[in-house]
Amino acid sequence: MNGYMTVNTKIITDEKDTAVQLALRSLRRDMEKTLAPSEEEGVKIRLVRRPAEEECFVLEQTENVLELGADSALGFVYGIYEISRRFLGVQDFWFWNDQQFERRERIEVAQGFFHRSESYRVRLRGWFVNDEVLISAWSVDRDPKRPWEMVFETLLRCGGNMVIPGTDRNSVRYRKLASDMGLFITHHHAEPLGAEMFARAYPDLKASYAEHGDLFRKLWREGI
Repeated sequence: MNGYMTVNTKIITDEKDTAVQLALRSLRRDMEKTLAPSEEEGVKIRLVRRPAEEECFVLEQTENVLELGADSALGFVYGIYEISRRFLGVQDFWFWNDQQFERRERIEVAQGFFHRSESYRVRLRGWFVNDEVLISAWSVDRDPKRPWEMVFETLLRCGGNMVIPGTDRNSVRYRKLASDMGLFITHHHAEPLGAEMFARAYPDLKASYAEHGDLFRKLWREGI
């Protein structure tokens, strides 16, 4: 017997990890965007711990329950976004592409549906926000953090697990958000080891290692 996702679909989980909870918050948002009011109870979504390869997950439908099994926080996060993509039709870049949604009373989840994700061939997968100068001046619903949150969500939807969360003050401002969402933090050439930018620490000096190598090394030690 097929099940159906409805606006009344319940999510059952004991997972406390912040990244999982934030991904579930996004899933509930996606359900509100794609599901219309209904009296139908709907299939339950249940998160369970089960043996799986690192960052992998299994989705399985049985007896009106869509079970998401994983053995890591990122495994659950990727599985949650797979539910959003596969059943609700929310595209990975929905926010950036202004995807338009048509709300339905029910969305079918076929009886016996089964999907097992494949392990990633590359251990660390991520990006640097090269247009951060533009994003930094943009607020969504008067929230300047929102565009950055969507950068990180989109990366997770695409299977990423690592990010450079901005440069200089942005890197400090948004690294906790990125980490809370489950992403590893890395740094680009201007801030090796997470060090403060030379021009920020010493605005009156030329940013030259040949002239101020001792000060560069001091910043790197502090970064470590």
